Amino acid sequence: MMKEHTKIFWSAVGLISGMILGSGLFALPFAMRVSGVHWSLLFGAVAYFAVVTVQLAYGEVIVNTPGRHRLPGYVRRYLGTFAGRFESLNQILALNGILVGYALLAGIFLSKLFGGPVETWTLGFFVVSGALLIGKATQIGEINLFLTVPLIVSLLAIALTAGIRGSAAMLAFTPTAPFFIFAVFVFSLAGYTVIPDTYQIFHGIKRNRFHLREAIIVGGAIPFLVSIIFGIGVLMASGTGVTSDAISGLIPVLGSGVVQFGAALGLLAVFTSYLAIGYDLKELYTFDFKMRPVNAWVLAALLPIVPFLFGAQNFINLIALVGGLFIAIDGIFIMLMLRTMRKKTPNYDSFLPLGRIHYVIVVAIFFISALYEVFYQLVH
Repeated sequence: MMKEHTKIFWSAVGLISGMILGSGLFALPFAMRVSGVHWSLLFGAVAYFAVVTVQLAYGEVIVNTPGRHRLPGYVRRYLGTFAGRFESLNQILALNGILVGYALLAGIFLSKLFGGPVETWTLGFFVVSGALLIGKATQIGEINLFLTVPLIVSLLAIALTAGIRGSAAMLAFTPTAPFFIFAVFVFSLAGYTVIPDTYQIFHGIKRNRFHLREAIIVGGAIPFLVSIIFGIGVLMASGTGVTSDAISGLIPVLGSGVVQFGAALGLLAVFTSYLAIGYDLKELYTFDFKMRPVNAWVLAALLPIVPFLFGAQNFINLIALVGGLFIAIDGIFIMLMLRTMRKKTPNYDSFLPLGRIHYVIVVAIFFISALYEVFYQLVH
C-alpha cells in the first residue's frame, strides 16, 4: 500500500501536472506548424527554462512568507499596493481567460462525442465543473492524480502511433511566425498559479518546503516531455493539415475512431486543468479579496461564462494572448518579488541559485514576450 507521504507527494504532482496538461497541449501542434519544428523546439526549451525558474521562485516566496495568499497578495506585500492591484486585475483576466479557453475546447470535444451544439455543451461544462470547485485542494489533487495518469499514457499512445504511421518528411514545412509558439508553450507549461494549493497539500509534513520544490520540478517536467512528444507525433501524421484541436487532423492517418477517443482524452485533460485553475481563482477571491467562501465559489463558477456569452470564442488566439501577455506579466512580478523577498528575509530557504544574469535573462524573456503579444495580437 502506498505510504501516506508518498501518496501526498504524488497528489501534489498530480495537481501540478493535471493543471498543466490542459487545452494548451492540444494547441501546440497547430502552433508548431505556424512556427516550424526547429523554432518550436528552441523556443519551447526557452519557455521551459523561464517557466521552471518562475515556478521555483514562486515556491520560494510562498514558503518564506507567513500567512496564506494568492499571487496578488504576495505582490502587494513585496511590491506595494499599486502593483498588487494591477496584478489582481491581471490575474482575474488571465484566470478567467484560461477557464473560457478550457470550456471552449471542452464544448468541442463533447460535441464530437455526443453530437449537439458546441455552445450547449460548453455551457454544460461550465456548470458541472463550476459545481465541483467547492472541493478542497487535497481532494482536487487526488482527482487530478487519478485522471492524469491515464491521460499521459493515452497521449503518448496517440503520439507514438501517429508518429509511426506518419513520416518525418511531414515536418518539413516553412514557418510563418517563428516566435508564435513561445506564448503557447508558456500557456501550456505555466502552472505556477496552483503552487500555493500544492504547498497546502504538504501542510503538517516534515520538510514540507523541500517536498514542494521536488513536486514543482517533477510536476513540470512530465508535461513538458509529453508536450514535445505529442506535438511532434501529431505533426508527423498531419503535417500542414494539422487542426487547431490537434485531433481532427489525425483522421486520414488514424481513422475516424481517433476522433472519439481523442475527444474523450481531450475532455479529460481540459477537465483536470479546469478544476485546478478554477480552485485557484476561488482562493484568489477568498484570501486576497476577503470574500466569503460561498461567494468566492459562486463567482469563480459563474464569471467565466460572461465573456463566452459575449463572443470570446477564438481558442488559439485566446491561449496565445493569455500565455504571451498575462502569464508573462505574472512571471515578471514573481521574479521582482523574489528579489525583494531575499533582500528583506534573513536566512531564507532557497529553492534555486539565482544570479544576476539568470534573473535578467528570465525577466527579459517575459518582457519581450509581452511586447510581441501586444503587437501580434492587438496591433498586427
